[in-house]
Amino acid sequence: MICVVGSSFTFVPICVSAIRMMMREDSANPCEGDADCTDAWAGQAPPYLGVSAPGVTNLGQCNKSSGRCLRSGREAYGAFLGTCMLGSFLEMALSLTPKRTLHRILPRTVTGVCVILIGVGLTG
Repeated sequence: MICVVGSSFTFVPICVSAIRMMMREDSANPCEGDADCTDAWAGQAPPYLGVSAPGVTNLGQCNKSSGRCLRSGREAYGAFLGTCMLGSFLEMALSLTPKRTLHRILPRTVTGVCVILIGVGLTG
């Protein structure tokens, strides 16, 4: 049987949307202006700012309302990889769990409904 736990064809869109979402959140770094945010976002200013400044990578990175820097792409990607790593431990624990215990935790009705919902999501 092919293992579909973990990395699959849905991994890339989930990764992209998670990183975009995390880059809109505040990090722990305090700031008063864009110069205080030293972690670069990316190679250029984000397109939603409506400006571009060659060589300036942290333009608009300071969130003035909260006084914190927004997360950089590096921080967001690291957080996503850390989450995937922790999730892999759950997968390993499930793979070592006896079949009888898994059937008690996840009865066939539950797994059947999950498979149907995955199929419906893939078709439309």
